[in-house]
Amino acid sequence: MAEDIVQDLFLTIWERRENIDPDKNFEGYVAVIARNLAYRYVMTRCKMIYNIDIAADKLADDSANDSAEATSLNNYIMKILNSQPRMRRKVFMMSRFDNLTYAEIANRLNISERTVEAHIYAMVRELKKMLGYVPAAVMSLLYLSVKLY
Repeated sequence: MAEDIVQDLFLTIWERRENIDPDKNFEGYVAVIARNLAYRYVMTRCKMIYNIDIAADKLADDSANDSAEATSLNNYIMKILNSQPRMRRKVFMMSRFDNLTYAEIANRLNISERTVEAHIYAMVRELKKMLGYVPAAVMSLLYLSVKLY
């Protein structure tokens, strides 16, 4: 901070060099410029910190609201999943949450890949129907960041 103020001081003196009277108190002139630059720097820094605090508080509030909404949506999705037949729910969760391929799911459950595909399709259709319009970004966020079980 001190180095920045000194740099600004020298720059200010250089820019005003033609208006400086060498017969007057140059040290006092430099001291007043340095004091004003220091005050300006501190005021700017305080405003910046204040604005950062306000932004952080708003972000924390928004984050809490988003978290509450995500939790609510998460609970609703879990209700939808739990209302489905056991096999459909199991296949869907293995696909979406365990990241297994259709072939891996089919192999583990001793069913065909077409059956896996049919379960996934039915579950996605049901979720879309029950959720109505939910922006793709929210669904992507849930898919990537919220573990539903």
